[in-house]
Amino acid sequence: MKKSTRHLATWAAVAGLGLLLSACGDGADPATTDITTTPTAPTTPTNPTAPTATGASGTLTISSASPAAQNGTIDFGASNVLAANTALTTVSPAGIDYCDITYAATSSSGSRYEIKVYFRRSDQKVLNASFFKTDFSWGIGESNLAAGITAGVSVNLAARSITFANKVLNGFSGTDVGTVNGTVTFPANTTVAACGT
Repeated sequence: MKKSTRHLATWAAVAGLGLLLSACGDGADPATTDITTTPTAPTTPTNPTAPTATGASGTLTISSASPAAQNGTIDFGASNVLAANTALTTVSPAGIDYCDITYAATSSSGSRYEIKVYFRRSDQKVLNASFFKTDFSWGIGESNLAAGITAGVSVNLAARSITFANKVLNGFSGTDVGTVNGTVTFPANTTVAACGT
């Protein structure tokens, strides 16, 4: 029996379609495929952990200040005090592991200060102590990153406290000066025990 050319062309087209479908899968209707999935509960978004914003107490008094308008008492337990405890390593001199205790606090004089105390992790030796008005119009401090400050300011790691014993701090500009006295606490560092936990 003789088949027509049209009939052969139809069979060739069907065979070609079959090859095309086999390349894409088994040709089954996706709507009939049995796919079982279990929905997962959505995760609750979390905010990154912020540095400690409070956690300080105690008072420091600045006296014998020049100018005298900077004399006053700073209450570190006040609601507007911010405090942080950060573990760092010095660049110059290189490689000294230390703790950076930073406060922002307001004095009874009306001045708002940024106060920094660095102490070496290995022995709690104070390397830097400074008080700056936040507008940088007045500032006092002492710094010795290599050997540490010899007297007048100390750290008690177990109590997480810093004591100034009538410590005279000179202005970096050469004219500002003040004597600091009192004890304040600082917040824990949650990752480095040598900075106080």
